[in-house]
Amino acid sequence: MPKRGKGRARGRGGRQSSAEQTVGKSKQKLEPQNVEASERKEDSQQPKSGASLPEPQLSSTAGITQESTTRLAHTSGARPKEQVERPKEASISGPLPVAWGHQTVEQKLASVSLSGTSPKPVTASVSLTGPTTPKPVTSGGQKVTSVSLTGPTTPKPVTSGGQKVTSVSLTGPTTPKPVTSGGQKVISPARTDQVLQLVKRRGYGTSGRPIQLYSNHFRVKFPTDVIIFQYDMSTQPEKLPKKKLRDIFEEIQNTNRNIFAGGKCVFDGRKCVYSPAELRFTGAQVDLNVEKKYEGSNTLKAKVTLKKVATIDLHDLHQYLSGKLNFTPYVALQAMDVIMRYYPSMRFTPVGRSLFCEPRQNDDFNLGGGLELHKGFFQSMRPAAWKDYKMSVNIDVSNTAFYKPGPVLDFMVEVLNMRRDSIGMPVRDAERKQFEKIIKGLQIEVRREPSYKRKFRVIGVTAKEAQKLTFPLTDDKGRTSECVVAKYFFDKYGIRLRYPRLPCLHVGQPDKKTYIPIEMCHVVANQPCRRKLTPMQTSDMIKKTAIPAPDRLREIQNWIKEANHSGDPYLKSFGISIDPNLLKIPGRVLAPPDIKYKQAKIKPREGSWNLQGRKFHNAVSVKIWGILCFENERFCRYDDLNNMHDVLTGTSAKIGMPMASASFVHYESPHNVDFVKMFQFYCQEHQGLQLIFIVLPGKGNDIYGDIKNAGDAQVGIATQNIQLKNAKKASPRTMENICLKINAKLGGINNVINQMSSVMREPVLVLGADVTHPSPGDFHRPSIAAVVGSKDKHTFKYDAKVKVQAHRQEIIEDLDKMVTELLINFKKCTGVQPKKIIMYRDGVSEGQFQQVGIGSILR
Repeated sequence: MPKRGKGRARGRGGRQSSAEQTVGKSKQKLEPQNVEASERKEDSQQPKSGASLPEPQLSSTAGITQESTTRLAHTSGARPKEQVERPKEASISGPLPVAWGHQTVEQKLASVSLSGTSPKPVTASVSLTGPTTPKPVTSGGQKVTSVSLTGPTTPKPVTSGGQKVTSVSLTGPTTPKPVTSGGQKVISPARTDQVLQLVKRRGYGTSGRPIQLYSNHFRVKFPTDVIIFQYDMSTQPEKLPKKKLRDIFEEIQNTNRNIFAGGKCVFDGRKCVYSPAELRFTGAQVDLNVEKKYEGSNTLKAKVTLKKVATIDLHDLHQYLSGKLNFTPYVALQAMDVIMRYYPSMRFTPVGRSLFCEPRQNDDFNLGGGLELHKGFFQSMRPAAWKDYKMSVNIDVSNTAFYKPGPVLDFMVEVLNMRRDSIGMPVRDAERKQFEKIIKGLQIEVRREPSYKRKFRVIGVTAKEAQKLTFPLTDDKGRTSECVVAKYFFDKYGIRLRYPRLPCLHVGQPDKKTYIPIEMCHVVANQPCRRKLTPMQTSDMIKKTAIPAPDRLREIQNWIKEANHSGDPYLKSFGISIDPNLLKIPGRVLAPPDIKYKQAKIKPREGSWNLQGRKFHNAVSVKIWGILCFENERFCRYDDLNNMHDVLTGTSAKIGMPMASASFVHYESPHNVDFVKMFQFYCQEHQGLQLIFIVLPGKGNDIYGDIKNAGDAQVGIATQNIQLKNAKKASPRTMENICLKINAKLGGINNVINQMSSVMREPVLVLGADVTHPSPGDFHRPSIAAVVGSKDKHTFKYDAKVKVQAHRQEIIEDLDKMVTELLINFKKCTGVQPKKIIMYRDGVSEGQFQQVGIGSILR
């Protein structure tokens, strides 16, 4: 190992130091719960020496091959049945519904313009495939010219007033050529009803050991002869928060029993109202005035308008679940989901599809920085295809961070990590900006006196202290003068501020100078944190939520009891019931494949295996590399680095990846660092540098992202990070797992599957795609789309393509170009073209499946 060095001249622009995640996992198998926070995957996190298989006794998503699986939607979303008004004039255009069983098929006719005298009634039959013949469709007493939807043949011409009307065929994937009518061109519209047809499952497998699985799905029963009535609800004033909209809806439902006499209705929190019976009012809509009183604040007055928009027949949903309907009735599925969520949303705090309750007093859920962990449950109504039922509710545990309720003064102390005895001192401008970034947008409650409680939204933190901050005050005679905030509260309410040297909160409207002293404000409870958590908060959340599978099962069962679906009056109103027992489904445990190394094979046991000195299938040789330590030499001595170096090189030699002695070992400061210039310096000083091994500082891991961005994206040098405590310990097992990462990063192959599936016997390109969106609350940054593609027969090596695209757009704009580049690279690396393509797509919700699926295939 070379002599230590002091490092090089340091640039600016670095961030605070941090520590990488702990290398190594406990022996106990833990399943992290559904954590609604971003999780950083760091280099030094000890990987398993192979992929883990799910535990056969519990399957939260029924991941093991099942004898019965959920049927996927095969067609596009349902369209609401609407009565389309047809014109009586000679010009005929727009969608013409044609009744077909329980479905409404809409096709667009070409716009037909006829000159001369008014045409006579046009008569033609409608030819459709299927078991029944629909009745002719009329428009204003006239029979409408039909559109041939079967076969490629050209329909016979139809005459109208002595003129020939060209029939337009809309079947088939291609666009028909332009046709003429009376010398004029008839334009055929582009198809807008493309449907993603999924290949149906041909059968069920028989390999493996049969096993009974518990699934976190619960049976749903609903009547098939019920009509749900859908209404739009609009309010004046507009753009009210969801909480107030729900309060308003409950108020009008309770005070207008004559209108809502048909049963309890539900509201989706935005504009859709669903009722089990038609509301009792005359006309197209009804206007209602409502007043909602809140404790300690003004009364909310609003005008509510209800307008009927559609009826939803649950028979369509039953037909779809039975496989007798070739489109997915998304409107009915959405209505069922809203009905199921409405009552729990009144008792818990809804965040997305999850519902949360406040932590109990005994729970240690503090995350630091003014945040605390709230536990809850995720629930979603889903179509299913098991034998004796057709709908299920998926319920799982969920966790997210909320802002701590309580005095804003305590909140500020925790956010800024202040000492209690320094509260009365002025806040520095940098601290003020840091605090403003956290509290801006939060709802606070002003408690001037026990009888006065009023809520405001924070829009900023003032730069001046309460004893110096002024605002315009108009007296009884109409004279306006500048008044100091501290003096105003003393003169007006007799309140002498305890901390006049602290800033005030700017609340309400930006154009109004409404300032409230911090000591009089309280953070309102049940406000979820929508910003990105710090690495320490994320790590702490994972530790608090990772539990064994049996404990997770018990938590799911407890949440079912908390949800109390059996006592839900809104479910009863619609005739819906949910079985509280976990569904048992049959599955099979497949035999694991052998893992092949250079001269040995390993049979995984219970989803994992160890290297045990076996050599990599294809190992690289690390000849030029160096070590950078970002911790002070007092806390990480040179002897510690020397020991880590020796254990690392010794372990790598045993597993067939020879590593020469490090070319340099330097200490660097983690503060005010330009990592790009730093890495460029070392690359120039050591030509052919392959790897920089980095020891992260012991406090935090804030520099991890900067290191990765500089190494991977800017300079193009591989970096391997390790936490300080793991570097000092330097166990052979830790170094063995780090070698797994180093070999893969430098182009080696750790292991391969001994006997590949029959699918992989021909050249196969494996693709993976995902879109990363900005953090919640960020409305400006673009989304980033990434696609990776395999480039070897073992599907171990991958190339990546990354593109920036529109904010929060899930469809990948340049997917065709990205895949083309990966196809070319596959041919270049393997010498053959792929016979098959397997694509994995992450991050697509149920509502986006058709849109994203069609877009990906057509591109």
